[in-house]
Amino acid sequence: MAEVYPTEVWPSDAVVAQLDGTMDPATGLPYIARGTGPTSSPPLEIQYNRGQQRLKRMLAPWNQGRVVDEGGGRIGVYPLRYWMNGSLQQFQGATGVDAGGDGSKVVYIDQDGLLQVAELWPGEGVSFIPLAEVLVDGGAVSVVDARPQAAFRVGSQSALWQLTHGLVLSVAEAGADRDVTIQVTDAAGTPTAGLMEVHTWLSDAPQGGVTAASPSGGANVVTGTLLVTENNGRRWRLLTSGTGTIVLRVIHAGSRVWYLNAQAGGRVVTSGDIQF
Repeated sequence: MAEVYPTEVWPSDAVVAQLDGTMDPATGLPYIARGTGPTSSPPLEIQYNRGQQRLKRMLAPWNQGRVVDEGGGRIGVYPLRYWMNGSLQQFQGATGVDAGGDGSKVVYIDQDGLLQVAELWPGEGVSFIPLAEVLVDGGAVSVVDARPQAAFRVGSQSALWQLTHGLVLSVAEAGADRDVTIQVTDAAGTPTAGLMEVHTWLSDAPQGGVTAASPSGGANVVTGTLLVTENNGRRWRLLTSGTGTIVLRVIHAGSRVWYLNAQAGGRVVTSGDIQF
């Protein structure tokens, strides 16, 4: 469905004329008086630049984290201060970042404060800072600002998981397969019931990024509900059963070691080794 934009009415000429030489009380920005010129005191250049300087200072905080096209298939990101898991963090900014091959990408800061360029958002909105949606076409980059997704959002119970809930992972053999059980707990570590969305992925090292190798037989959800499969069967969004439990069965032929990472509300927990 197409977005709908209102048609805002301009104030009348008479109303605007009354602003001549006044100060806007909400912003502290002046309206330059009619007749101001090079010989005025202060001259037009000074009055204009004063207003521009104040306006730019007002805009600077909202320029944080903005993604821009730097040409040649590369992007840059302005520095950003933000809160994550109750702590004030600082992203130093970036330049010359490869936007990757043709296609749609998303740009975000993950829970470790690292800049990521990926095909999909990594999970719940409380676990990362969305910056932009990027389209790469033949080396040309177009950027759509995604920061309002973080500015305009309402918290949910999952936003408080890092304070009230935890995850416990355990690995067990299931014949030739391996079952990874994810159990939601309360702050004291006691298993707790309820439906919870959990984002999971296989990595080659504990708390690592998404592995490049998929299990030969994929994975099945034995307990809980599969919501989305991503990265060719290496990353999943799952819903717990009513008891707050997920059992993910990993199926693979051959020798391999993976780790399952589970994330909810900004916290990542890694399983022991899943060894075949």
